[in-house]
Amino acid sequence: LRLLTLSACDTGRGEEVTGQGVLGLQASVTAAGARGFLMSLWPVPDEATRRLMEAFYTNLWAKGLPPAEALALAQERVREDPSGKFKNPRDWAAWVFVGE
Repeated sequence: LRLLTLSACDTGRGEEVTGQGVLGLQASVTAAGARGFLMSLWPVPDEATRRLMEAFYTNLWAKGLPPAEALALAQERVREDPSGKFKNPRDWAAWVFVGE
């Protein structure tokens, strides 16, 4: 699996387990063989998530950019939306890409 997108609230957070570190979806996805995944660190409003995902996949598929670069540009696009509606980092900064 090249890329898994976990587009839901707090998908990047895990639970600290003594002797194990932080376990969560990230650990499970890695153990299952995913080479890269996109996840959020806190809840993000639906409209901001939709816009970010549209920009991310346009950058990834249509422009052929690597996932980390596609995400950075998608975050910038959401942040710089002409309406000013998504300037708050809670709307765009929660998303992280981990992996290849």
